[in-house]
Amino acid sequence: MGSSASKGRHSGTNVDQKIVSIPHQHSNEHINALVKGLSTLRKTSTLCDVTLSVNETEKGPLNKYNAHRCVLAASSVYFREKLGVSAAEFDGEQPPTPESKTTPRNDVTTDDVPIDFPITHKAMETVLQYIYSAVLESDPRDIPNVVEAAVKLGIDSLKRRCIAEIQSGFQLEYFQRILKLSEQLDLSEL
Repeated sequence: MGSSASKGRHSGTNVDQKIVSIPHQHSNEHINALVKGLSTLRKTSTLCDVTLSVNETEKGPLNKYNAHRCVLAASSVYFREKLGVSAAEFDGEQPPTPESKTTPRNDVTTDDVPIDFPITHKAMETVLQYIYSAVLESDPRDIPNVVEAAVKLGIDSLKRRCIAEIQSGFQLEYFQRILKLSEQLDLSEL
């Protein structure tokens, strides 16, 4: 937030030039445009560099979803690990190696990233919509599947949104399912 002055030439004369550093302020317009643009790119499969392979149950069917590595890695602990981004690199505590800047690591050497646990198609669509738009739109009956996916994928903000949705729209018919899920995933918040 300071300024520095330097001598420079302007129209043939010496003029003091001051460079002023303006503190970063969030621009909702820019954030909204970025999120909308990323969502549009995914929906049209433009510049997508990874395909997620997801089984709806342990034995199938296999669903595929196009996405962007950088968006997945920025949004999910699970995807960071799958794509080989260390926590230290992600937190800026360690510079990435030259290879990690350009090549995928770990067991993911192709554009296909298998997800190692079942996720329903509706839950996966909701997760991707949330990752790319920060919007949670789901049938209340699907929220338990979405919160389970959020926990397993390490998307804490989505987990918190689902828990808030469950708490605000509590319906007796889902009580046993939610209680079981809470115990399985150790979600004391529920």
